[in-house]
Amino acid sequence: MGQHSSGKPNYRLSQGLLITVLAVILVIAAVLLWSNQRIRSDEEHRAQECIEGELVVPVATHGMIDAEDLVQRFAQANLQTQDFCLTPQLVDDPAQASLLLSAETDQTIQDVLARAERNAASKQWPIIATLPVGIADQSGQAWDAQMNLRYPTSPDAVASAILAEQKFGDFDATYAALEQDRGLDIGQASEQDLPYAASQGFAAPGWQFQAAEGIEMPVRAVVLTANDQVSEQAQRGADALVQEFQLDQAKQLDPTVVEVLNAFGSPLQTTQRSQDTLFVLDTSDASAPWATQARNAISDAVQALGTEHDAALMNYSSPLNPGVLKGWRSNVLFDQDLSISQAVQALGVGGVPQTHEALLAALDIAQAHGQPTTVVLLSTGSVDDAAVNEALARAAEQQIHVHLIQLGNAEDAELASAIEGNGGSVSRVEDPAELDMAVHRAVGLS
Repeated sequence: MGQHSSGKPNYRLSQGLLITVLAVILVIAAVLLWSNQRIRSDEEHRAQECIEGELVVPVATHGMIDAEDLVQRFAQANLQTQDFCLTPQLVDDPAQASLLLSAETDQTIQDVLARAERNAASKQWPIIATLPVGIADQSGQAWDAQMNLRYPTSPDAVASAILAEQKFGDFDATYAALEQDRGLDIGQASEQDLPYAASQGFAAPGWQFQAAEGIEMPVRAVVLTANDQVSEQAQRGADALVQEFQLDQAKQLDPTVVEVLNAFGSPLQTTQRSQDTLFVLDTSDASAPWATQARNAISDAVQALGTEHDAALMNYSSPLNPGVLKGWRSNVLFDQDLSISQAVQALGVGGVPQTHEALLAALDIAQAHGQPTTVVLLSTGSVDDAAVNEALARAAEQQIHVHLIQLGNAEDAELASAIEGNGGSVSRVEDPAELDMAVHRAVGLS
């Protein structure tokens, strides 16, 4: 006989179902409790390991590499060294870094270190990452060795050189492809219709990056020695990061790519090499230990720049002859058919350096010349303090910039600051044997 309904809904659960629900709730609660305890345990364990606290490892990069992604990878490793927990942090200037990351050649990296007045802690610069190289395209097509591309070379040409070498296979054709696009940056390339070479993370807005299968750009890590801005602990932290991420089997840059990049030069070298040059040489008594090397370095640089390059020469010290009032002399002017190599070898030494006065005269000569000019100033210091900042600013508007090579330990902080603040650069040479390289670097020859 059938049962009659009471007309009311039945909300009662069977005993078995109730037990099942309670069991599920207990399991969830247990999992949450275990997870919370695990997180707390991990935090306590990390705190115990970080007895000395956090150690910031300042990381600088050079060239077009996805620096933020690399530093994030470092951070996620949660590395410790000597009771410190390592915290990698991006910085703008290699002078402030304990680790430099770059995909560039040895020659360019050494140039970057020299300009920042930093030294590598080791001659071994291992690869710590590889980044995809390919093309940026508006339609998303894949790279094909037969397609026509633009090859951006500013601020660096690494990705372009890698892809061009894959297409052409030899030095001459690869170099020609880069030379055709010398100075082209990604923004300019994206204003045109052709796809262009790029590495991951560097496609312009509205363009799609398509990796070329099997083609990568190796990123190397250079641990830097401690200085007045970077502690020895930070150096050890950088070394620990490199050891953790070193890729022993990664492929180095192809030798042809290295040769092309070294021959092509950095944008700074290219700019300096294409500009006219005014050498301003300190010939005071203080310059005597440097005199032979300085004369030879200028002579060698002029010859290396070639006959098509317009150069001029000045020297300076306090007046030595009766009736002479100015502390500088023009030896060879621009467009003058005289030999700088012969003129510089004839210079003697004497007096004291009136560097500020000489620089003001040099800027006047460069501006009267009316062409973009690199002024290479070799100085042992200065006994005068004439204001130079406004003159440097006016000169910079005409693409005239100064590279100051400080000889020895003499300081002229005001002059150095004014030069750097107006687009110039400053370096120091403490060994006369290194002066030839410093002068070559100042005019973009190395």
